Amino acid sequence: MLDALPFVYIVASEGVQVALGKKAGPAAAKRTAFRAVKSGTAMAVGAGVAMAAGGLAAMPAAVAVHLAFERYKSKSLLGRRLKGRIETLQFLQKKWLPPAPAVPADNFEPAVPAADFDAASV
Repeated sequence: MLDALPFVYIVASEGVQVALGKKAGPAAAKRTAFRAVKSGTAMAVGAGVAMAAGGLAAMPAAVAVHLAFERYKSKSLLGRRLKGRIETLQFLQKKWLPPAPAVPADNFEPAVPAADFDAASV
């Protein structure tokens, strides 16, 4: 009976988020599934290690599984977050910054005239 308690807590906490309007139903369902798989896997690994090596090794093994899941999720979402931020910055750049004036190649003037430039002083 106590083995189901983490899953009951996960479903209840995500349900509260939906009920309060903080999350949409499909997003909460995805997060519930991810959290349930993560907790179930960590519990299974912890139980297996406890049976094989004893109770002291079970906790670090379960925590390592949790950390591995979070690291995988973080790395898989990093590209998506970065792409979204780049798109936001490009939108803001187009909205707020004026376009740079085009300089024709035949009208190019160096910043320092050649007569004033002394290569020995550099």
